[in-house]
Amino acid sequence: MESIVSLERGVCSCAELQVFSCYRGILLIDYLPKGQTVNAEYYSSLLVQLMDILKEKHRGKVTKVVFFLHDDTPANRALATPNKMAYLGFQYLDHPPYSPDLAP
Repeated sequence: MESIVSLERGVCSCAELQVFSCYRGILLIDYLPKGQTVNAEYYSSLLVQLMDILKEKHRGKVTKVVFFLHDDTPANRALATPNKMAYLGFQYLDHPPYSPDLAP
């Protein structure tokens, strides 16, 4: 069975919020304290946490590939990120360019 995981980001006054979800709901919510930034190393550690959660919540169902849709931030474009995604078995889906039809 294939899964699609998406990443949404938001910022509030005290933290940066990252939400990883799939068709079954929210998988992981990460709160990055204000003043810290997401770099490739931090993001790679989130990917490992996400894979552990997927294995637990989708026990035996993630047998083929996990498609991953995330935005085009520097941490996601860093060389370490696609390497870690490949190692974990995630297949990257290109984020579509901005369109009022897709993101009003």
